[in-house]
Amino acid sequence: MTLADILPPLLGGALIGAAATLLLLLNGRVAGISGICGSAVDLKAGIRGWQVAFLTGLLLVGLAAAGPVPEAFTFGVDRSLPAVGIGGLLVGLGTMNHR
Repeated sequence: MTLADILPPLLGGALIGAAATLLLLLNGRVAGISGICGSAVDLKAGIRGWQVAFLTGLLLVGLAAAGPVPEAFTFGVDRSLPAVGIGGLLVGLGTMNHR
């Protein structure tokens, strides 16, 4: 294993940690993606700008990284897209904080 092998995940993890720490310090919220997604679309509470900004940032960084490093976004799954989607929804529902 070389430095070139571990540097990208190390930097990515550091950026995620920094973002999560800033969110906790500035908003008093833990950066749990299920909770952020759920509260971003909570129609009773109205649109919350920071959740939408957080989710938009996730998407934009992914799209920006897909250009120079497209191989980072290739993966093999032996399940259909609907099965993967349903599985993702079930995981998200299972991790939500129900009141």
